Amino acid sequence: MRFDPRATRPKDIDWILSGLRVGIGRNRDRFRVSSETYERKVYAARVAMVKDLANRLLFDPLRARLDGRVTTTQLYQAWSGGEEALQALVESNSGKFLAPLLDQFLKESTARGKEKYRRQIERFIETIGGRNVATTDRFTTEAVADFLADLKNLKTKRTTTAASASTQNRYRAALQGFASWLVRRHHLNTHPIAHKAVPKRSEAGSRLPEFSSGDYAAYFKTPETIATEDEWFHMADREKQVSAYRLVLIAHPLWC
Repeated sequence: MRFDPRATRPKDIDWILSGLRVGIGRNRDRFRVSSETYERKVYAARVAMVKDLANRLLFDPLRARLDGRVTTTQLYQAWSGGEEALQALVESNSGKFLAPLLDQFLKESTARGKEKYRRQIERFIETIGGRNVATTDRFTTEAVADFLADLKNLKTKRTTTAASASTQNRYRAALQGFASWLVRRHHLNTHPIAHKAVPKRSEAGSRLPEFSSGDYAAYFKTPETIATEDEWFHMADREKQVSAYRLVLIAHPLWC
């Protein structure tokens, strides 16, 4: 379309740039962003910038603009400053925003309780800058470890109460699932949690009684020796009482 100075919003720069490697179908390699200007000459200069970068196969700055990591104005200023300025711009804005990626992750996920995962992951995102700042380059092993270590229990009146090990592990699991998706979609090069980079917290032992080898043997014999609930209470053998009681707790919860 023609440049219209009376437009209510800046005209887009809209070009197909072979080799950009974004989009699919009709939108493959399509570079479409706001020019961020109402001035004809400035618009023409920014279009020339896009063509120049594409001709020189400098696609990283263009992808950074598409991802919203930089503005068209910032890109033009860096382009005007030369390749070093362009490289510095890309390196300082190398990550992709986590908030929209989280939306896409949850949209594709078939897991139950997705809103709970959202709250857990968004709590992490807030600690590394918030929706408008947190990017994939901040999703690091150190950031996750610090977040879990400082995690507080929100169910208590005292906000200084540390979260339990089991709560920390649930948050870790949510972040691990998100990180795995980011790696599969090539948004992260290295998984920040997997391979014990951030180990699970040691949780309290099970509340159920432990079975000895003798208990296991009695476990399978006991059902044959107990005909009724009354017989259970009259068993004389102490060891069978212990094993039978454990059997009742695990196999017959309705008796308790």
